[in-house]
Amino acid sequence: MRSLTRLIVVIATAVLTGCPFLPADSTFHVGGRVTDSAGQAIEGATITVECPDHPNPQIAGTSDYLGCFSFGIVVAPGRYNCSVSIQVDGFETLSAELPTLTDNLHIYVLEPEGSTGKSASSPMSEEDVILHCPTLIPGWSPTP
Repeated sequence: MRSLTRLIVVIATAVLTGCPFLPADSTFHVGGRVTDSAGQAIEGATITVECPDHPNPQIAGTSDYLGCFSFGIVVAPGRYNCSVSIQVDGFETLSAELPTLTDNLHIYVLEPEGSTGKSASSPMSEEDVILHCPTLIPGWSPTP
């Protein structure tokens, strides 16, 4: 009984003092699919995620042949002011705010430059991921 009490005290102390052997960081995921207004995938779009108050304030990559992309950013617990910007030649640039206390999977619809439409994003459903971006599913690989 005495050893159980000691164990509880050690764990409580570690939790309350932020002991370094407990996990302090987590991963903030940003991903999705970039399409045109007709729903066609846009390959090679430049996706930039910016978090000015994060130690690594900017990461960038491109969408794959399905228009899909995914980033994992290690962050300390908390709220960051992050945004995503998507650029590709011939289309309006899309910029959106990103909440950091949740994973972010969105469909980003880009309008052609000079069009009267407005580029927009909307949450990506599980069905959208399975149908259009299987590359976002952990362990997925194309069948030979």
